[in-house]
Amino acid sequence: MKKSISGFILLIFFIVACSTNESTIKAPIGTVITQTQATASYLTPIPIDTLIPTMSRTPAPKETSIPPTVIPWPLITPNSDGTNRDNPIEIHAQLGLTMDYEQEFTITFLEVKRGKDAWKDIYGINIYNPRAPADKEYVLANIELNYTKGPTGKTLQIDPFEFGSVTNNVVLPIQLVVLDPDFFKKFSKGLAVGDKAYGLVAFLVFKDDPNPLIYFGNPSGENVWYFSTNKIKNING
Repeated sequence: MKKSISGFILLIFFIVACSTNESTIKAPIGTVITQTQATASYLTPIPIDTLIPTMSRTPAPKETSIPPTVIPWPLITPNSDGTNRDNPIEIHAQLGLTMDYEQEFTITFLEVKRGKDAWKDIYGINIYNPRAPADKEYVLANIELNYTKGPTGKTLQIDPFEFGSVTNNVVLPIQLVVLDPDFFKKFSKGLAVGDKAYGLVAFLVFKDDPNPLIYFGNPSGENVWYFSTNKIKNING
């Protein structure tokens, strides 16, 4: 009888010891997981809108593309459809496009400045904006984006990087100098049907190029339209 009780006590002691060892082994793992989760919370990226812009961040050129369902519709300059570099759309003329066969919108360049006039405005808006390289100068465009027709509740979203310049047969991306943050917010958030967005957008061109162009779309693909920087449409007809 004593041997049975002793064996029973040893069995209970063995079970308790094993349970204690298992808890001891698991504890550090739980601690590591907790610490990892706590560390991960500090890795959450800060929205760029919350940062104070002190200097321009010019991105490297990248391939961009307009969805293949973006097509023109008959609200373009009567002198050009804008798809040929030799016959770009004039300033003041509207380029009409349709996104996904259901969202109609127009792009209009209301005003274009170049060189010293453009730099005066760019520097005046933010003194930290960088000067153009020695062989180039800025083109500053005032753009109107108008979402004219589309499904209710569906916003029109345009990527700013769909814009760029073509100068001396070189394709350059849009320049993200500090100009009009609200304009780019509207681009990223999207426009509701009937909304218009106005804003300044900067591009770089070679100083010795008499006729640089601004493009919208994918310059290496089929869906691309070109705007003149110095040819103005007669708005009086």
